[in-house]
Amino acid sequence: DASTWVLTLLSAPAAPIALRAEIWRNHETLAGTLVRTAGFCESQGTLTGHDGPTRPVEASDPIAAAWRTAVAQTDGQLADWNTLGEIQTLRAAGIHSVLTLPIVVDDAVQEVVALYFGGA
Repeated sequence: DASTWVLTLLSAPAAPIALRAEIWRNHETLAGTLVRTAGFCESQGTLTGHDGPTRPVEASDPIAAAWRTAVAQTDGQLADWNTLGEIQTLRAAGIHSVLTLPIVVDDAVQEVVALYFGGA
């Protein structure tokens, strides 16, 4: 329907909601590919923008699944869909799980927000 929804997440430097946040969108020139266009990590600072990492839309990871299904996804097994280098970076930041939230505009996913969390 034509309902509008707003989600507000309150955070503080001493207690961030997530240790890392990323924005993923359709790649401008590579069809069927998502690209990280923005991000911030509590331990690494600002993450690369439009020239950031990419993922195929048909991949089995929660970022691509949120894009395809328009349904939020969670995953506590980051090793299943990340490269060894990505896993090492995430673990070094204390990250162990992710929540992906699709942003839907006019019945189509426009971007996916990935929130990464710490814990054992």
